[in-house]
Amino acid sequence: MNAFLSTLLILFTAPILLRLEGKRVTAKKLFLFKPRLEDAADAAKLFAKAFLVLLLLGLALNAFGWLDSQKIIGFIRLQPLEMLLLMVSLAPFAEEMLFRGYLQHRIGVVFSSALFAGLHYGYGSVSEVAGAFVVSMVLGAFMRRKKRLLPCVIAHAAYNAFSILLAFLLL
Repeated sequence: MNAFLSTLLILFTAPILLRLEGKRVTAKKLFLFKPRLEDAADAAKLFAKAFLVLLLLGLALNAFGWLDSQKIIGFIRLQPLEMLLLMVSLAPFAEEMLFRGYLQHRIGVVFSSALFAGLHYGYGSVSEVAGAFVVSMVLGAFMRRKKRLLPCVIAHAAYNAFSILLAFLLL
């Protein structure tokens, strides 16, 4: 399926599921509140935590011979500019709204993180699936404590942007 269409599908899944539950679709029900200055600071902290956790995960995967980051780098380098822009804009918003804003509150952090990781299986990379799971756990823990989606969206977008940048800078 086209990446743009699958992103749109993910974007509209949470509102559709809310309607199927018989609930009104509101930003509040998806933990989308008016932006606050502290959201940027929270997003920066989330990004730093995710980066640290991914660094440790990379070391562990490397120790077991499972680090296959080259697959992800190759995939990113083959993407057209429109896809790269989608990866840092609409995709993080859609994914966070579904996995953190909707699913997490119904099935928990671990199961929503497992589904999020499964969504990233298409890259064919153990590193990507494991990384998506641990980052999702970090974002999920924040969401559970603060109940604010925007910092998760910003941190997710920053992580995707950083990954894209690294893919093009690494030889």
